[in-house]
Amino acid sequence: DSVDGAPTFELRWAREGRFTHDGLAALLAETVEERLLPLLRRSPLCDQGSELVLCEALVRYYEDGRRRVHPAHFDADALVTAVFEVSPPDGFEGGFYVQPGAHVSSRLPVRLEAGEVIAHSFDLQHGVEVSSGTRCSLILWFADSAAACKDKSRPWYERAAANGSVDALYNLAKSRRVDDPRGSLRGMREAAEAGHFMAQNDLAGMLLEGRGLPGAEPDEAGAERWLKESAGQGFYRAMVGLAVLWGDIGRHREIWGDMGRYRSGWPSCALAARGRRRRCRGCGGRRSSGQTRRREGRMSGSSEQE
Repeated sequence: DSVDGAPTFELRWAREGRFTHDGLAALLAETVEERLLPLLRRSPLCDQGSELVLCEALVRYYEDGRRRVHPAHFDADALVTAVFEVSPPDGFEGGFYVQPGAHVSSRLPVRLEAGEVIAHSFDLQHGVEVSSGTRCSLILWFADSAAACKDKSRPWYERAAANGSVDALYNLAKSRRVDDPRGSLRGMREAAEAGHFMAQNDLAGMLLEGRGLPGAEPDEAGAERWLKESAGQGFYRAMVGLAVLWGDIGRHREIWGDMGRYRSGWPSCALAARGRRRRCRGCGGRRSSGQTRRREGRMSGSSEQE
């Protein structure tokens, strides 16, 4: 999975605007094309006059032996996401939630009955956590044109960022990390300075890697500053990244001292920074000549798909 690296336990039934599973297409294509799409096109989620097309669709399961959690994230490739609840709510505990802030205490559960649909824009941070039982849902990702669906150009990021959306600025910067590292660094820094906790964490990762910097030289002091900013807002990946950074440079006392200042710190991952070598999503490793440049990917925030 692009969010947490865990097995997906999903079935794709539409890809790049084309149905790829005959059985599910027979069941759902008419509903999507004649009922859901017209509704979304009339909604505030869609720009007036936008084409809005189904780009990707999948079925996803949460149950024992599969996966229980999908961490809070943004949907990177979707202008609009629709989630169709298949399982009745009395068959599982937990489910879909939105999370406006960095810390899990800001989570707002959304209870859906079987057959109900919730739709949201690209700038809504959300996730899934099922503590017991079995949950099945259909997820549909819509783009504003067939061309955007095919080439993953995401033009809505640029429009929203130009109108002052910090979430859009962050996602736009993240999408440019490979093709335009200097532009990505500028955008990530602007979003970080505006207080975006994922941008602060991801900026730290870029600085540690040297991505977009002159000579690609790492900036550990700058990375530490932004990790502290993000961790101070309650973002767990930044807490882990800060513990790993301190462990890498031999400041183990601070892991067990200053880390207590951050709410719900992650001492188990801090152990990894002390040489236990236990891996967790968001942790870096003990630095060697080749590892510094790989850490940025492990530290990055969650801006992928539901």
